[in-house]
Amino acid sequence: MAVRAWIRFPLHVRAGSILRALGVSVCLLSSVACDLLSGTGDQAWARVESTGFVLVPGESSPAGLIVARPDIGFAGGLGRMPQHAGDATWQINDTSIVTASRPMNTVLARRPGRTVLRGRSGNLSDTATATVVTDSGAVRLTAQAVFAGGTFSCAVRVDQRILCWGSSWYGELGNGVARKFTGTLSPVPVVSSQLLHDVQLGWTHACALDTSARAWCWGGNHAGQVRAAQIDIFPQPVLVANGKTFSSIAPGGSMTCGLSKGEAFCWGSRFNGIELLSTTHPLTSLRAGTLHLCAVDETSHAWCAGDNRFGQLGAGSSAYSRVLLAVDPGTTYVDVVPGSNHTCGLTTTGAVRCWGAGDNGELGTGDRRSSPVPVDVPLPERASLISTGVQTSCALLASQRVYCWGYNGSGSIGVRLPPTNPSSDDLVFASPEPIASAVRFKQVSAGRPEATCAISVSDVVYCWGNNLSGAVGAGRHETRQLWTQHSHFWLPTLVRSVVP
Repeated sequence: MAVRAWIRFPLHVRAGSILRALGVSVCLLSSVACDLLSGTGDQAWARVESTGFVLVPGESSPAGLIVARPDIGFAGGLGRMPQHAGDATWQINDTSIVTASRPMNTVLARRPGRTVLRGRSGNLSDTATATVVTDSGAVRLTAQAVFAGGTFSCAVRVDQRILCWGSSWYGELGNGVARKFTGTLSPVPVVSSQLLHDVQLGWTHACALDTSARAWCWGGNHAGQVRAAQIDIFPQPVLVANGKTFSSIAPGGSMTCGLSKGEAFCWGSRFNGIELLSTTHPLTSLRAGTLHLCAVDETSHAWCAGDNRFGQLGAGSSAYSRVLLAVDPGTTYVDVVPGSNHTCGLTTTGAVRCWGAGDNGELGTGDRRSSPVPVDVPLPERASLISTGVQTSCALLASQRVYCWGYNGSGSIGVRLPPTNPSSDDLVFASPEPIASAVRFKQVSAGRPEATCAISVSDVVYCWGNNLSGAVGAGRHETRQLWTQHSHFWLPTLVRSVVP
């Protein structure tokens, strides 16, 4: 039964919107009526109907009963999460069905069933029914690794099978299909004559190694990033780099790099064939961004080369460099990951440092300023993994929680819903924030720029962000849940697979 409440609000909410006083659980379905009825003087009345919400086991919902705040308004059944939601208390009839936890007062579905949730914040309270159902027609995808590309995503299952989903306009899915913007809304297997592993994704292409350590790539080839050929698209994996063997492969925007015997070899945009980049010490890791690359050598020092218009090489200048430049010589690194116009590095102490463009919060310092040299990212604890996207960055912390920061125009930050008519400031998270999920994770891959994906400690794949091309992998464009708007999945969503 719907629960109705009448609440008195100050009328400083803009016309056509309502101050959401009882939290997001009161408006989870499109049929919910939340109307501004009348107003006199500086007061107005709002009617709120609570009809409950639906999840499947493993999904999280920001269904907390949250205190009213003057800056929280909504229209059309959608709204944004408050900055802080720590003052709500819970009562759940059956905690074996759903449990409440931090951050964002999320509700985590445990098993099929129905239970009543009661929440109170100050003198405000509400009741909602949570219904947990089983998946129909598809099962959640489990994998050992997941990667987010430009408008597509891929995962490696435990049986080493590579599955991809999203756009296949450039043949990114590797299944022989091209020129389809929405290639598939659910994972499909990459079609290859070789057993491939160590898959990595660029913006419009992907690469992997075979059992002989040779590199195979597929997807867009407009700059020769797959291989030198008068062909724009390779819809299935093809052997690249003349069969040279690599210990790792790193596709980027319009280039690809590979690590072979401690040396970096690159091809594609601005490279003349397959070029060797000289270094002082043998390299142990190599990553590629849109137009620049970074590496860590055997002494744990960082190096970057390529495009540097925004200081993304971290060498204190803005000049393009065809040679690897030393970055932050006084700091030792485990990994350095280039994005589009910024770069982030994970130090040997578990700290995160970023450099380059920061006008969209990419550096995570809170001030939206760019920096040509590394600056510290304020995280609540040490990190174990980092990932960068076009204008986003994410870190996996020691507690297995994911924090993200940067531009959230596609929903790839995953922390909360935006306001109905967001300003540019509303879509920028200049400081790290925890994603809105009670799930613990063991890997994250930041959006480039459509979707961000992560794997839980129980090997379940989640994605969030823009699903117009299918990069979220939810099996559908739209959903009944609150956190979907205009094909955007603003919060972590289960990837569903029909592949046996």
